[in-house]
Amino acid sequence: MDTQQVSAPSRAPSAGVVHINIRLTDGYTIISNRLSQHRGMSLLAIGVGTHIQSLPDGRRVGVKALAERFPESEVRIAAALRELEQHGFLRRTRVRAGGGKLATRTESYNHPEAVARGGSGCVRLCLWLRLWFPLCLRLLLRLPLSLCPWLRLSPYAYLRRSPYA
Repeated sequence: MDTQQVSAPSRAPSAGVVHINIRLTDGYTIISNRLSQHRGMSLLAIGVGTHIQSLPDGRRVGVKALAERFPESEVRIAAALRELEQHGFLRRTRVRAGGGKLATRTESYNHPEAVARGGSGCVRLCLWLRLWFPLCLRLLLRLPLSLCPWLRLSPYAYLRRSPYA
């Protein structure tokens, strides 16, 4: 009886990662494993995508803004953003801002496959209605511009506002 019998295996693995977690009640973000464990993307792109998804709506996430925040160069950050676009986690579009300037609208997706299956059509319809419905309503009702202050803005100004505001 000099050999010890083990009745149950040890709970902790002998090699690899061991997660020691506490329950978080604030200050956390849920990130999809589709992004965080993506096998086809670089670690930099996964990190940039994770950072972007942790930010609130309206935060600037352009190449220059990210280069100010992180030590990576603008070239590497631009490549990571392109990589996120290629895999469907990010979409950047140019829109006209006030004063004739161009701005970049960035949409971050936590589940790009759902958007590819038809979610983007719904998003486009909602944006179209949000942009043009007030103008059509004004024309149909023949309201004076003084009663429609939202029309004094560029129609693209609605893109910069949160739909939940």
